[in-house]
Amino acid sequence: MRYYLYIIFLLYGCLSWSQQSKSVLFIGNSYTGANNLAQLVTDMANNAGHQLNAVAFTPGGARFLNHDANAQVTNLINQQAWDAVILQGQSQETSFGMAQMQQEVYPHVASLVQKITANQNCTVPMLFMTWGRENGDAGNCPYAPWVCTYTGMDDAIYNTYMDLGQINQAQVAPVGRVWRNLRTNHPNLNLYTSDGSHPNYTGSFAAACTFFTSIFNEDPTQLAYLGNLSANDAQIIKAAVKTELYDVWSNYDFTPNLAQAIFSYNTNQLQVQFDASSSTFETLEWDFGDGNTSTQVQPQHTYATPGDYTVNLQTTYCNKTVTEQKNIKVEKLDLTAIKPLTINLIFDQLNQQLSLSGAPAKLEYSIYDLQGKTLKQGQLIPQAQIDLQHLAAGRYFLRLGNQQIFSFVKLR
Repeated sequence: MRYYLYIIFLLYGCLSWSQQSKSVLFIGNSYTGANNLAQLVTDMANNAGHQLNAVAFTPGGARFLNHDANAQVTNLINQQAWDAVILQGQSQETSFGMAQMQQEVYPHVASLVQKITANQNCTVPMLFMTWGRENGDAGNCPYAPWVCTYTGMDDAIYNTYMDLGQINQAQVAPVGRVWRNLRTNHPNLNLYTSDGSHPNYTGSFAAACTFFTSIFNEDPTQLAYLGNLSANDAQIIKAAVKTELYDVWSNYDFTPNLAQAIFSYNTNQLQVQFDASSSTFETLEWDFGDGNTSTQVQPQHTYATPGDYTVNLQTTYCNKTVTEQKNIKVEKLDLTAIKPLTINLIFDQLNQQLSLSGAPAKLEYSIYDLQGKTLKQGQLIPQAQIDLQHLAAGRYFLRLGNQQIFSFVKLR
């Protein structure tokens, strides 16, 4: 059993704007432990100007069911609010038949993901998609003929991890797809040790580059880190990671977007009161559609001129964003344009309505209080009546279209 702790704090006289600080827990076995994968990812992060606190727990041969039952794994998950927890199963178990996996794989992955999100709902559960053995799985070939070849076994592993990712709303790190790309396009680039199963340094470099991209969501071809590889081999691997992951990011990210952008507003002539208190967010930003912005939850904004404005509210939560957009009309009430109007108020026991004699059909209307605050808006249609039940008794202004403004009194 091996238990490693790697903590790298990067100190630079000048740090780039894109610097990120992440804490990541690797839970796996010898595939994760080989060539100090966590350290390789940390070195890449170091090279890119990031800070990475990487913890690795890699008991040899451990399966998902072993991780799920291991109190040390649970304690590590609960140790802190991780940015990501990476889960890797035994190299053969995700290529088994579905009936067996439904008993030995699926429920334990679900349990581990539940533990991760229960500790911190913003933590990304990340599944380490491994690869097929160099010449297939000879030991299990008689029982599962699809694993007799590399491609058959690799396809089975791919399908299982993608299914697990979707079911558990997890992110998938497609190391196996990167290996497939390299084996197909660069067959002379050896990724295996002599056992035809575990990764050699080059194979682990490909895995580390995949995890660097999965964790930081950055273009791996811009990474200068070479490790112990030649510049040519390192660039081949980075290009494969870009093709298989970075360029198709959404194919592997099944994590939910927990951010919500919900807002309401009230207009008072040119002044508008906005409210985003019903949203779910860590940060938010308003764009009022006139070149002005705000990061307040309940901002009050005054427009310079009347008109139609497109307002956007963008919220961010758990590193994901969502935007709500609304078109609002801002009007300035000109009381000098008031004209007399004879109206009929029709009351019954259930509601109160305003009928407009002689008003043209399909005409927009707005009702304001004496301070010019908009109380009701809509469009008149033939034989339509305006419901005034929500208004208290008093004097109000009615605007028809863009020009005509009338005064009326509600008696009760």
